[in-house]
Amino acid sequence: MSKTRKGGFTEPVLRDANQSLIATRLPYSKFESILETIDKAGYYSAEVWGGATFDVCLRYLQEDPWDRLRKIRKKMPNTKLQMLLRGQNILGYKHYPDDVVRKFVEYSIKNGIDIIRIFDALNDVRNLEVAVDEAVKRGGHASGTICFTTSPVHTLEKNVQMVKDLQKMGVKSICIKDMAGIMGPKESYDLVSAIKDAVPELPLVIHTHCTTGLAFMTCLKGVEAGADVIDTAISPMSGGTAQPATETLAYALRSLGYQVDLDDKVLIKMADFFKGVRADFIKDGTLDPISLTTNTGVTFKFQLIVDSAVTTDKVGPEVATKSVGTLDGLKTWLENANSVGKGEITVSGNIDLKGESITVYDGTKLYIGKTATTAEVSTGNTDGANITGNGNIEIQSGAEVVVNINEWNVS
Repeated sequence: MSKTRKGGFTEPVLRDANQSLIATRLPYSKFESILETIDKAGYYSAEVWGGATFDVCLRYLQEDPWDRLRKIRKKMPNTKLQMLLRGQNILGYKHYPDDVVRKFVEYSIKNGIDIIRIFDALNDVRNLEVAVDEAVKRGGHASGTICFTTSPVHTLEKNVQMVKDLQKMGVKSICIKDMAGIMGPKESYDLVSAIKDAVPELPLVIHTHCTTGLAFMTCLKGVEAGADVIDTAISPMSGGTAQPATETLAYALRSLGYQVDLDDKVLIKMADFFKGVRADFIKDGTLDPISLTTNTGVTFKFQLIVDSAVTTDKVGPEVATKSVGTLDGLKTWLENANSVGKGEITVSGNIDLKGESITVYDGTKLYIGKTATTAEVSTGNTDGANITGNGNIEIQSGAEVVVNINEWNVS
């Protein structure tokens, strides 16, 4: 997005914004009356389908997801409709055969989708090939996606190589998908710059979340580096676990000299409408106001480590260490660790929270699990060393939850 050309905005309120805030529990009947207004706003695209919408329509909203898409298409003839596709997983939670993937992509486009944002959670381009190929063959816009994360192997060079691979597949744009909201302004600027240097002809989209409070800065620095489109949500359904506010970033970019063609009068009508929607979901308990806030105090650090590093029982001036297998023991030793200022605690048995709350304090490491297969991980069972049951675990800034895995059988 340069100061000499139009800046694009994608509106995710009908998909990711409401998925992030209210678990996608927004029925068609709740937003039908605003669709024709959204169609006049001047968006680059509107994300309206894919992700969890298909699942939730069938399991919770008693809607036909295909019919929902067709009705949105009819009400919004002037806006490019966009969906999120999980590559070989389609919209499910496992890999599907190639012919099923192709047929799903075909009918997504036939029923009204223009842009398919296609990603793989592990950034394995092999899981994107079939969906991208079919979208291209059907005349759709395949948007190749990088899932942003941080690790020693997720370097600028690695991401740029993935972009080049996606370009060879025939994608028409690239999306940086920061689903956790952990991409800061510097990472945004550096990554966008590297991608634009490598494939300047491909439009570049930034997708992030406000969870950590970084999103506004991340979007601005990404635009400064050359991003063409940003995902933003209409203000009443923005912030927290959702996207940054459309109106705020539109104003900011205009004030910085960028051309933004959104219709502010339409945005005001949309905001007034979704204020009512938000109020209804807060009233019935679907929307937890905490989801609208910034949370910088939760840090999960998942590691693969060979052996359980904590086996001794000690409370001393430097560190509290203990293996625990009961809820009372866990609570006691978390408090001991807090009083000492540093702790390393291993869960050695299945601990039921029983609806209670525990806190992993700053300076404490909590080790969970011994060995696990992928099947056991998916069900939360890690060889008799797990924390289960309803309850709440607060992980303070500076604390770590480490998942112990001796063997991970992926067959």
